[in-house]
Amino acid sequence: MQFAVLTRANTAVNVPPAVAIGLAQKTFEQIAAGKESRIKAVYPFAGQRAGILIIEAQSGEELNEVIGSLPFFPIVNIEIHALGSVQSALKGIEQAQRQIAEMGPALAGSR
Repeated sequence: MQFAVLTRANTAVNVPPAVAIGLAQKTFEQIAAGKESRIKAVYPFAGQRAGILIIEAQSGEELNEVIGSLPFFPIVNIEIHALGSVQSALKGIEQAQRQIAEMGPALAGSR
């Protein structure tokens, strides 16, 4: 399963700027070296101390392992979203359409 992991600098963390920059640099160097094959893509946000990682993991524990291994982990806020596919979204829409169609007669009688 893939996860979108949004990271944003935590300004409440009390570390010297040089340390924060060093941790960010080590993180990007580690990612650029390809040491973690479960990280599928990384997109820093232009003009922000934030970005998104796409991580492939089989469980929450495995996801935590990957995220926890990143040097900047202690100084960022993280938001995680499980990713689905377009095909899965279409199946969900089709299911919702069927449910609405089945409720149609009941809804028409309540008017």
